[in-house]
Amino acid sequence: MIHIYHPNKRVTGFATSFWYADKDSTVFATLLKQSGWDDARQNGVFKDSMNDPNKKVNIKLSYTEVAAILDCIERNRPFSTFHDGDEFPKQIKFEPWVTDGVTKGYSFSINVQSKQDSTYKNAFYIGLTFAEARLIREFLIFATHRHFTRLSVGTSRSPVPKTVVQTQEAPQVEEIPAPEPRVSVSQPDDEPVEASAPERPFVDPLTDF
Repeated sequence: MIHIYHPNKRVTGFATSFWYADKDSTVFATLLKQSGWDDARQNGVFKDSMNDPNKKVNIKLSYTEVAAILDCIERNRPFSTFHDGDEFPKQIKFEPWVTDGVTKGYSFSINVQSKQDSTYKNAFYIGLTFAEARLIREFLIFATHRHFTRLSVGTSRSPVPKTVVQTQEAPQVEEIPAPEPRVSVSQPDDEPVEASAPERPFVDPLTDF
């Protein structure tokens, strides 16, 4: 959000604000009439106008209109549009501020009318220095980038199908007991026969010892 105040002792000053609503990614602008003057502080008072519909006007800007304001600041091409969506139509202008042939900055104005009362006119206007317009430019670029980032993030959040990988258990191998070791010897012209351990000679304990 950015605020710019231009008060004066005659209590004819204005203030303007530009802000970004993150909830719906929208840019708004406000023009506010000065409501008083504080002699002790030598400063203007605006808070009493916040709840007065005759001293405050809000508009919602499309991003095409935001781009048109940026184009005006960068190329000095005036921007004008008309909002007719409610009971009070609004003529909106953002254009170079020229006095006696000299460009002093930019002007932002909103002229409010009434569909019910053709005699109703309410004008809101503020002059902006080049530096103030530069601040507005930087904020509107920031809001536009924020909007694009939100759109990009929203697109990337599309559901992604999950891939299910099925795993197959390895087959169980039945253990086969190893055969007992066998020793075989070959005899000529005969099949191998199983060898047996040599017999021990019989010992007669009475005669051999």
